[in-house]
Formats: sequence, structure tokens, C-alpha cells
Amino acid sequence: MNDYQARISISATAKSSSRLLWKNISRWLGAAILALFLNAALFSIIPSLISDIPDRTDAQGSIQAINFIRLKPPEKPPETQKPPEKSIPSKKESTPDALRTKIPRQAQDILTHPALQFEINPKLPAGPAGFASTSIAMVDIGPPPMKDAYEVGEIDRPLTPISKIPPLYPLRAKRMGIEGWVKVKFLVTETGLVDRVEIKGSQPEKIFDQTVIQCVSTWRFSPGTVQGVPVKTWAITTVKFTLEN
Repeated sequence: MNDYQARISISATAKSSSRLLWKNISRWLGAAILALFLNAALFSIIPSLISDIPDRTDAQGSIQAINFIRLKPPEKPPETQKPPEKSIPSKKESTPDALRTKIPRQAQDILTHPALQFEINPKLPAGPAGFASTSIAMVDIGPPPMKDAYEVGEIDRPLTPISKIPPLYPLRAKRMGIEGWVKVKFLVTETGLVDRVEIKGSQPEKIFDQTVIQCVSTWRFSPGTVQGVPVKTWAITTVKFTLEN
């Protein structure tokens, strides 16, 4: 590049920079002018806005004052004391004595000694002077005396067997083919136990007696009673011994 061309480029650069500078300055000036215009407009509007505010005194006049009044509760009237009730004397009960006092003396004499309107016939026979007292014999109506032991026909409730085990057949008599019977009498106590056993008869004699005594001694009964009271009772039975074919 020669000097001429260099000078041309430098001048062109200077021109472009000066153009840019003026362009910026014009922008800043425009903005400043616009700001001044807006401020002027605002200051011109503010007085009109202030004049539109209503007067304070007029606004206070439209407000109605409210007053609160506190009322006292009504006082209760003083209670008037009732006059004491007069006690009414109770009526006295009419007792026979009181009625008697109210009846005149003459009327009482009439009531106590009424006048008889008839006369007693003197010809009527006189009644007995008194009643002869009769002697009353005292009879003992207590329960009859209890006996030491009763028979079966004398008790109110019969003997009821509770445990009655049959006697054992004697082995010797069984082997010999002997049959027989034993009539036995025994005493049943108030508790149902067998107290005494008596042999009243047997056939053949003394073959089956011992086994019958041992057997009957273990029997238990519901005892007989007389007027509801358990009593001792005599019982009789016959035990037979027979062989099976």
C-alpha cells in the first residue's frame, strides 16, 4: 500500500468514527429532551389532582357520630315480708269423754238408768242361784312312748332292702346233693344295719345255719319308721337252698 492509499483509509476511518459519535450524542440529547418533557407534564398535572381531593371538613360532616350509652340493669323491688300466718286452733277430737261432757246431766241420767216401760211378773219362777262347776280331767295328748323294737306290721314304712347278697351254698351239702331251708329272724336298726340274727328253724338242722347267719349279717335296709321316726324293726324270712338240675 502506498502513502496515498493509507491516507485515504485513515480519513475514511476518521469520518466513520465522527459519524458514530454524533449519532450517540443525538440519542442522548433526544432522551434528555423527552425526560424534560415528561417532568413538565407531570408537574402540570399534580395541582389538578390535589384540587380533586374533597375538603376534610365536608368529609367529616358526612360521618355520623355514634354514641354508646350503658344502661344499668333494673333493680329488683324489695321483697315484702309476708305477715305471719295466724295459727288456727285445731279442732279437738270428739272423744267419748268430750261428748259426755256436752250431754246435759239429765240426759246422762236417762242414758245410764233408762226407765223400764214394763213390770216384772212376780209369779215367774226364780232361776238357779248359780252354776255348778264341773271338774275337767286333764288328758295327755302327747306322742305315744316309743318301743325298743317294732314288728313289721307296726311300722308306717316297710323295710326296703338296699343290699341283699344271697348266701353261699355249702360245698359239702352241694356235693352230697342236700337241699333245705332256714327260717331266720333279724333286727334292723335305725340306720338300716342288721344287728342280731336268730335262727327260728331249719331243715335239715345246722347244715345251712352258719352260712345264713353270715349272709344276713351283711344285708342293708332302708329302716322302718313310726310317725316319721326311724325305729328298730324285727324281720323274719326263710332262705331256701335248692340244687340246679
